[in-house]
Amino acid sequence: MEGAAVVVMKVKTGEILACGSYPTYDLSTLYENYNDLMKADYNPLLNRALTSTYAPGSTYKVAMLIAGIDSGTVDEYTTVYDTGTYRECPGYHPKCNLLTGHGVTDALKAIKVSCNYYFYDVADKMGIDTLVEYASNFGLGQKTGVEVPESTGILASPEFRESIGLVWNPGDTLQTAIGQSDNAFTPIQLCSYMSTLLNGGTRYKATLLKSVYDYATKLPVVVNKPVVLDKIKLEEETVDVLKSAMRQVVVEGTAKNVFDNYPFKIGGKTGTAQVSVGSDTALFVGFAPYSEPEIAFCARI
Repeated sequence: MEGAAVVVMKVKTGEILACGSYPTYDLSTLYENYNDLMKADYNPLLNRALTSTYAPGSTYKVAMLIAGIDSGTVDEYTTVYDTGTYRECPGYHPKCNLLTGHGVTDALKAIKVSCNYYFYDVADKMGIDTLVEYASNFGLGQKTGVEVPESTGILASPEFRESIGLVWNPGDTLQTAIGQSDNAFTPIQLCSYMSTLLNGGTRYKATLLKSVYDYATKLPVVVNKPVVLDKIKLEEETVDVLKSAMRQVVVEGTAKNVFDNYPFKIGGKTGTAQVSVGSDTALFVGFAPYSEPEIAFCARI
């Protein structure tokens, strides 16, 4: 493991309960060890939770399905027949993550087994503009507002591609749908995106600050209150579908081996994005408890 990060956030306030980056260092000896830390392998001074960006992989498929259902492109019962190779995009025929295909696949199964083919089809029918609109509403490719330095990230879109002097092709829409293409987000952004989904569409400013008290008088100088950055209307039925699908991930799907017999009910979504040949970024986003989510989290290795 070269590096890792984790963020845990309160769903209904944006408060950060935990924020960790690995490898790390001893703050009490930072100054005396600074030169050595600058030269150390894997850069322990880098805050991977807030300033490093990564392709989200299949964790992005949750946003895809929300966009698909909310826009009327699909519903939870819409099925496709996954043959293993998507052939509806002229000149570009990407493979599913299961080369033999998943057969008949509906929305819940698509999330549970992380079926690429299903999301290629949703993106092809829905179009990139609708997908970008929804992903942007969830704060992807935007700063969370946390009080320390953070990266903006990149939300894959024709506009971004044009800004760097390149052309957007139809195949890019399909790659965007599975969390690849130009998509690059921080773990804290992915955590905020989960929180926004789970509370029905309210995106809160992320915050590390609870309160500030005067040292002499012990009286409060600042008591932080939740700040709403954006609000989108998500139908309760849509949120329930996504929660149910993410529950299936941990009891029957791609995360079953880790969360089988877990002491309380959670939901989540795995993601894997290729960095280079033989090197992948592994991600997991999730929430707990299942019935009334209080926290959202993102872990990346």
